[in-house]
Amino acid sequence: MKYLLKHPYVVAARASLAIGGGLSLFLALFFLVSMDQHAALSPIINISIWILLSIIFFIIGKYPEAKLKKLKKTGIKYNAEISRLVPNYFIRIGLYVTVYAECVYINKLGQGCMIKSSLFLWHSHHDMGGLHAAMYVGDDPEVYAIEIFMIEEEDAGSDIDIDS
Repeated sequence: MKYLLKHPYVVAARASLAIGGGLSLFLALFFLVSMDQHAALSPIINISIWILLSIIFFIIGKYPEAKLKKLKKTGIKYNAEISRLVPNYFIRIGLYVTVYAECVYINKLGQGCMIKSSLFLWHSHHDMGGLHAAMYVGDDPEVYAIEIFMIEEEDAGSDIDIDS
């Protein structure tokens, strides 16, 4: 099974809209029904701040995805080897920590180049053995995007004897 690692800002946008905006909307409706209209002003302001925050996170998160989509069409694909993952402990989402991947690829001239990816969500239970990277480079070598994905092998359940 193959799946892509997610960018943290898109997840944060959805979470901030669902949790912050939803709770504030509930409070605003509660104050409108049970009290006067002036009491609902604070949750309405809170809703607008959460919506603005989620829009900003969504725009920041969609930029690397749009860049990757564009470079998949126009750029050159290289297989990259992930040398190490560098954690960024300042941004955590639940049990996930954000990481940068340092990758090495060999360009057209046969030179090994070290590059750094954008942020991705990483769980401590993930195994780095199934981690793969594909790099797409545009006309300018400074313009690149990295796609990091995991390939998990299917569990071979037929080898296990349940009765013994």
